[in-house]
Amino acid sequence: SVGSIRESLLTEWVNVRFADYFRAKPPKSAGREQFGAVFADHLWAVHLLPCLRGGDGLQLFHDLCRTLVELSARSIADAYASLLPSIPSIVVVSGGGKYHPLMMSRIKEMLEGSSTSSPAILSLNDIILGGTDRAIDLDDAKESIAFAALAHEKLNQLALREPSVDIHSNVPAATGARSE
Repeated sequence: SVGSIRESLLTEWVNVRFADYFRAKPPKSAGREQFGAVFADHLWAVHLLPCLRGGDGLQLFHDLCRTLVELSARSIADAYASLLPSIPSIVVVSGGGKYHPLMMSRIKEMLEGSSTSSPAILSLNDIILGGTDRAIDLDDAKESIAFAALAHEKLNQLALREPSVDIHSNVPAATGARSE
């Protein structure tokens, strides 16, 4: 990595700027509300623009990118360490971050540091197709696959008329929904 981690920025982001998000209990999801245009404008105005005027813009840009990768990796590893009784032997990753070698290596390093064993970090393609050299990327279809599986199970329950076997197609504690 070309950039360096700016620990002071990490501390500010976790404890001040995004404190509400990082303190919230699951289920939660991060998106544009936290890390979108408003945050990008802040990075530009407060950090990059002053450095460009002073001639340190390129290095700071690299440092900001490296620090953002570290923020993502640490937040994932910290969630595993604080929410689970132990680090699982297999961690399934998906989304755009799985293509980021530095992020994946940092998550693995931090999970290894929280565990007595080394977890395997796999994608859905690794698990289902035996590798990522296929034309289809199952990680991009994970929501479709999940909803198809839930619908299949619910329809089978209805077809069997087995009310005693209740297949929950929504668990509010996991999804954040107000009701089933």
